[in-house]
Amino acid sequence: MTSAAQSRLTAGLYVVLGLQVMVAPLATSFYLPGLPELATDLGGSIAEAQLTVSSALVGLAVGQFFLGSISDRYGRRRPLLIGMGLFVLTSILCALAPNLTVLVILRFLQGLAGAAGPVIARASIRDMASGREAAQGLSRLLFIAGMAPVVGPLIGGLILLVMDWRGLFLALAVVAGVALAVAVRWFPETLPRERRLGGSRGGQRAAMAMVLRDRTVVTFLLVTASLGIVSFGFSSTSPFYFIEGFGLSPQQYAAIVAANSLAFVGGAYVNTRAVGVTGPRRALARGLALMCLTTSVILVTTLIGTGVWWPLVFTVLTMGAYGGMIANSQALALNSHAAVAGTVSALLGTAQFIGGAVVPPLVTPVLGPMIALPVLLVGASAVALALTVTSKGARSGRWGRRSVGAV
Repeated sequence: MTSAAQSRLTAGLYVVLGLQVMVAPLATSFYLPGLPELATDLGGSIAEAQLTVSSALVGLAVGQFFLGSISDRYGRRRPLLIGMGLFVLTSILCALAPNLTVLVILRFLQGLAGAAGPVIARASIRDMASGREAAQGLSRLLFIAGMAPVVGPLIGGLILLVMDWRGLFLALAVVAGVALAVAVRWFPETLPRERRLGGSRGGQRAAMAMVLRDRTVVTFLLVTASLGIVSFGFSSTSPFYFIEGFGLSPQQYAAIVAANSLAFVGGAYVNTRAVGVTGPRRALARGLALMCLTTSVILVTTLIGTGVWWPLVFTVLTMGAYGGMIANSQALALNSHAAVAGTVSALLGTAQFIGGAVVPPLVTPVLGPMIALPVLLVGASAVALALTVTSKGARSGRWGRRSVGAV
């Protein structure tokens, strides 16, 4: 890493950015233990309750799509603060939702506002580092942000002992309020005025078109979308898989989610070391190969009915392998086009959340949650691996430590 990057990517900045990034996954994971209760309370089905997850993911995708290019033009700080403020407001309104229809709409708006955190945090890392250094930076960011989902579901399960699912949204508003206050005080502007994208909306559309003509970027957008299916497919389907399928309590399910989050954090930490040795492309391929193996075990043991322990253990192993893979995929896409890092970050976020929002609700009603979950995990992992190993850099042998451009 260059000395300039080292001086700006401080531990304090990682904490500030980590708080912003954690708000988006908390918007889905924090209230997952209460999802079955929410469905019962508001008189909805499993598929209808899943829409409250999917609508937030669509909002996150749409929000990132626009906020990335906006931050390229107006800077990173102001869009972040506005987005976090609106997230606090919509979280409070979600707690007051009278029915599922209103909640689905509010969750979309909540996701739209929460998109500011991840898209601007990624772009800020790219403003200050590139290549292998950016991959390490993104992995460190995921490592910090991943700590929140470790305790989030556990706290959510405890809140459900004294409050209903509405209390979870109020608690989420408090967490987002803290993230906003920290950003107001300590988040710097990482994109100087002279480096911002000027001109009209037509210029922004031209920048988007230029990025989408890059085959490497498109490949890793698709890899990121596949990884989004893994992550958010688990988020929206696993409550029904474990709570209704295996008869676990919301608190037991919260412990499973926390174990998966710990594994994810551990995987992200390992990736920060591995990527410095092998580069993000090889580290990505190895992690995806391991995910294909672990998710295949989940599918087989579910089909033959071995009980809860096999899928429980191997979902934890899957999330451990997953940790850092999204950072590697995003770093490979962000490696070029530094002048429009916000736009690339926007496309990455859109791909990740659209994949997670669209595919699980289509698959789950057809297969049922017990089969849909392992099928989603296996299929998405296999697609991501196939894209990675057949990508341009892989075919040209740019896998190892001496890869051109530190990829």
